[in-house]
Amino acid sequence: VTPLGTGNASSRALMYGGTAAYLAAQELRARLSQCAANLLGGAPGDISLRDGHAWRESNGRRIAVAELALGAHLRPFTVAAGVTLPLEVTRSFAPQNVRVEPDAQGRIATYPTFSYSVHAVALELDMATGNSRLLDYAVVHDCGAMINPALVEAQLRGAVVMGIGVALWELIKFDEHQRMITDRFKSYLLPRANDLPSIRVGHRVTLNPFHPLGMKGAGESGLGGALSAVTNAVANALGDDARLTHVPATPARVMASLEERRA
Repeated sequence: VTPLGTGNASSRALMYGGTAAYLAAQELRARLSQCAANLLGGAPGDISLRDGHAWRESNGRRIAVAELALGAHLRPFTVAAGVTLPLEVTRSFAPQNVRVEPDAQGRIATYPTFSYSVHAVALELDMATGNSRLLDYAVVHDCGAMINPALVEAQLRGAVVMGIGVALWELIKFDEHQRMITDRFKSYLLPRANDLPSIRVGHRVTLNPFHPLGMKGAGESGLGGALSAVTNAVANALGDDARLTHVPATPARVMASLEERRA
């Protein structure tokens, strides 16, 4: 059913598929504008499409888009003069800054853009138990043009929580027979709502010059930034003499680090 492809990963759905749809819509709009100009007079550049109608702005004349589409098929030599029919467009999108040929160092560049973020976290570390309690979290995020800000912010918050979980609680364990024993929610510890502070989110918009809509990836930086910021906060709370070499910073690992420092 689905053609070959890389799948929906690394923000590719909107960055690639959405852009192909945008380019197709632009071309279809141009064809409809030519059809409208054929009927209303003037040039295609004088035509505006809005509210289900094509408008000639200079004199206020209009025609329904549905009527245009029907006329293009029923009267192609007049309504659709100069237009490639049918009124159907297929477009693809390939970013120009992807490089699949290795450079002098043998490197390729298969991803066209990256999101950016700055994370700040405050946490309290219980030196008697090794438990970490998050007090505050703030992040400023830049994914270029935001097509749907509500979805971007929700995705960022979800990614931040994933990073917090990897930093503090989520640990896969196996028994002596190499069978996974953290195979349920009682043993594989995920962040719960009452484990988290309110995550304060800010946005900065820096348009991507390599993309027609100025977009960048939206999800990746939340996880990596949260993992780094929370781990650094635990290490800072432990002090300069303590060593924290693995994630997550479970209470057992924190206590082991403190015991090593005392020894």
